[in-house]
Amino acid sequence: MRFDERTAIVTGAANGIGFASARDLAAQGARVVAIDCDAESLERAWARLPGQSSKPHLPLTLDVRDADAVRRVVDEALDACGGRIDILVNSAGIAGKSCPSWDVDDAEWQRVHGVNLSGTFHMIRAVLPTMRSQGYGRIVNLASIAGKEGNPSAAPYSASKAGVIGLTKSVAKEVATDGILVNCVTPALISTPMNEQVSAQHLEYMMARIPMRRAGEPDEVAALVTWLLGPLQLLDRRRLRHQWRPGHLLADRQVPCHARSQRTGHVPPRGQYHPQSVTPFPSRPNPRRRICRDGLLVLPMGLGRIGRR
Repeated sequence: MRFDERTAIVTGAANGIGFASARDLAAQGARVVAIDCDAESLERAWARLPGQSSKPHLPLTLDVRDADAVRRVVDEALDACGGRIDILVNSAGIAGKSCPSWDVDDAEWQRVHGVNLSGTFHMIRAVLPTMRSQGYGRIVNLASIAGKEGNPSAAPYSASKAGVIGLTKSVAKEVATDGILVNCVTPALISTPMNEQVSAQHLEYMMARIPMRRAGEPDEVAALVTWLLGPLQLLDRRRLRHQWRPGHLLADRQVPCHARSQRTGHVPPRGQYHPQSVTPFPSRPNPRRRICRDGLLVLPMGLGRIGRR
């Protein structure tokens, strides 16, 4: 199976996206360390995970705001799982109260940030030494579209999820050469128990901005999470690089693009290279291909663009 011999820690595993991710990982062969602060819900979720007969999964109760407790739980997971941690999914989170920013007190601000942002950082910090020493790791953090757009009446939540996005980018760059991939998923409204924490007006506000006019399902997000956690992402990237010409590797920020940058409208002269590149781009017979200044991979035929490298 895809995750055979892999150990995965999933926080917020009692329900919602966390449980869906834990279930998918277990179904594909991973041994799952399921973490949640709700012991009763966690026990029920743990009993529903597939693959218990071959390698029992491990349910551990934890408040991710407690840095010392996080270290103890990660050490317990290492002892129980043969000293390896290959995967971390940070799904633990709370929505907080729906109210304008001037009505948010210090306790509420700290509570939301403590779970959503500090908890994510505590888990990452605890597992990275093991991942770095073994030369392999996959981390996916669950943020939110609120972290990119900023939702009204949800200042603590929006700010904490923006922090998760920034944290993901920072850590990903620190460990990019250590065999560790760190990614972040930013869903919009998803049908999870967390929706019970917010007002009906807030739910209506979010639903009105979804083109499909429906909330997403945890299974849909979990499918993306498990894809990002897969072991073949680096191999796929190397294959892409070698498709151009044997012996030529593209520099990390040197990307092919259509003749015109959709971001700036600039048409680079043929043969021009990205300023940060150190490797020349191999020639191609297709005259429409150029090297894009702004680091965007733009698809031909008007299909849109893939975000910054």
